[in-house]
Amino acid sequence: VREDQQVLGYLLQNLSKEVLVTVPMITTARELWVALASMFSLQSLSRVNNIRTALINMQKGNQSVASYFAAMRGLADELAAAGKAIQDDELMSYIIH
Repeated sequence: VREDQQVLGYLLQNLSKEVLVTVPMITTARELWVALASMFSLQSLSRVNNIRTALINMQKGNQSVASYFAAMRGLADELAAAGKAIQDDELMSYIIH
């Protein structure tokens, strides 16, 4: 119990005020961790959907081919950072589309 409260205290001290007000009744480190994971996974899912939409809607326009490929690779890298990496063949499908 003592170790749990130490971990809980450390986590609570390092949360921003905006996040801290969303978890006022948490009493254990596990409860806090689960609540934070749930809260931020929803944001991550939304971000992944936005990146996929950007991949679908990206157009070359008047960009150079190198700039267009770099922008598409950047979006693919953002997906990978969010834990939803796409394979190169899928990225090529987005580029060709």
